[in-house]
Amino acid sequence: MVDGADALPDGAWKLVNRMLPLWMQLVEWTPRGDLVLGTSEEWADYLSPAQMRSITDVAVVRWGQLYEVVAAADGTSGSDSERIAVALLDLGRQLAGVLHDAYSSLPDVFDSERLQAARLGLLQLRDAFDTELQRRSISQAAAEVQQVRDATRVNAGEIATGELAQHFEKYRSSERRQAEILRVLAGLIIVGTVVALARLIPGDRTTAEVIQRGAFSVPLFAVAAYLAAESARHRKAAQWAGTLRVQLLTVDLFTKPLDATEAASVRMILANRAFGEVPMLASGNGAKEEAAMPVSVQAVLERLLVEMKARPEK
Repeated sequence: MVDGADALPDGAWKLVNRMLPLWMQLVEWTPRGDLVLGTSEEWADYLSPAQMRSITDVAVVRWGQLYEVVAAADGTSGSDSERIAVALLDLGRQLAGVLHDAYSSLPDVFDSERLQAARLGLLQLRDAFDTELQRRSISQAAAEVQQVRDATRVNAGEIATGELAQHFEKYRSSERRQAEILRVLAGLIIVGTVVALARLIPGDRTTAEVIQRGAFSVPLFAVAAYLAAESARHRKAAQWAGTLRVQLLTVDLFTKPLDATEAASVRMILANRAFGEVPMLASGNGAKEEAAMPVSVQAVLERLLVEMKARPEK
């Protein structure tokens, strides 16, 4: 077998193998030296110089080109092997035509039955080369369409991921801004209430007066507690959105070394996080946070009232 034949697709090499005996038969039937020189009296009566060149020179050149293509296939793979296979098929088609012309030039006085079989076989081979070339052309076109489709799907996925990441970035900024506003409001209410208490309860007061004048601060501290709880919840939502944005932008790099199943699992987890309920805005977590804050504020207020009542009365 010719070096490089193993690297070629079976379809191309089988066609060449079918043509090889016909080529060897032509060489066997043709007196090579005398025919090339055109001095054979035996053949001179049947073949013109043009027919001699068709049988020998052209056929030899084409076969030599085909041999070089097959030899060049050694050590190649992928697109190079496919390119060489197409070149081999094209040369094989040309060589089949040349050999058919050469056999057609031979007079029927030679083994007529074998001659006719060779002519028919070469015509069939030429058609087979054409069919194989067309099949490969269709397969290549289908592969290119699939590549374009895959690339489009990947690009669409990247665009969608980028847009989703932008959405969570905007959401993070909005939640962060709301958290800061609520935190500032809670702080202002607390400071204002403390200042008001200090002004409304100057000096020594009776217990009844302290309780009476300090009672207004209870709802204010409750509002401040609620705003503080909301601020904490929005701050956690902002942190969650920021983390999710980073995960969306880096998921492709993270899943690249994983197999298909693991990558799909990671993407499913990320999708559940992105399209599911925001954890810190769920009713359970929020209720716990809101229930805890007023208790602590109430304890602070009670301590403040106790200290005020502990002052000596005049």
